[in-house]
Amino acid sequence: MDQEPQPLKPLPPDLACLVQRLVDLRNALEETVLALSDYQCTLDSEDTRAAGLQVVQAIERAKARDYSAGAGPHQT
Repeated sequence: MDQEPQPLKPLPPDLACLVQRLVDLRNALEETVLALSDYQCTLDSEDTRAAGLQVVQAIERAKARDYSAGAGPHQT
């Protein structure tokens, strides 16, 4: 006797807005890392490489927690 998964309920408007803003922030961070990569070509130093690595790591962490399209964590 298999139970069908219940469809996810829509997010409340304030939570949906927060999720969208976080996705926008992630996108802005991706643009920043690209700009830093371009700038790094003109000024390459140990500090620059360390800062670029930190930005890339932050973006990867944000991607790992991607809630785009309003599909938050599944609730039971």
